[in-house]
Amino acid sequence: PDSTGVETGNGYKVNAQYETGYDGVFAIGDVALPDEGYMGGTMRIESVHHAQMSAEIAAAAMMGNPAKGHEVPWFWSDQYDRKLQSAGIVPAGAETVSRLGRREGATSFWSFLGDQLKAVEAINDPQAYTIGRMVIEAGLDLSPDQASDSGFDLKSLMRR
Repeated sequence: PDSTGVETGNGYKVNAQYETGYDGVFAIGDVALPDEGYMGGTMRIESVHHAQMSAEIAAAAMMGNPAKGHEVPWFWSDQYDRKLQSAGIVPAGAETVSRLGRREGATSFWSFLGDQLKAVEAINDPQAYTIGRMVIEAGLDLSPDQASDSGFDLKSLMRR
């Protein structure tokens, strides 16, 4: 705990509404240490998206409208002629498979823990990123064999 008694680790520990152990005291953005339920532990996420999302969730909770569910963290960066996008966090012990995209230079990496997709990382492959993020958020079934098979129609997952 810090000098106020708020529980800390590598940030201020918060619940799903970004509230600390004290009623009405919230921590958002880079200082928040939320319990990432789908990861099975706490993790600090430092991104513009997380700062905005955590502020929205905390504000809703302050107004008596607690958020339901949790959005998977995502990131992106443009590096010269490459667009890098990722959704989820690759956990320790994950099995990662690669998939060639339809366009030249497009590839993606799909990380599974057991039979559950935990993260997708894409280089110049926005379709793989978008579908991977939706699979993670919706908890859809996708096997490592399907993810690595460039002949498997990822869009078919959205029609189930």
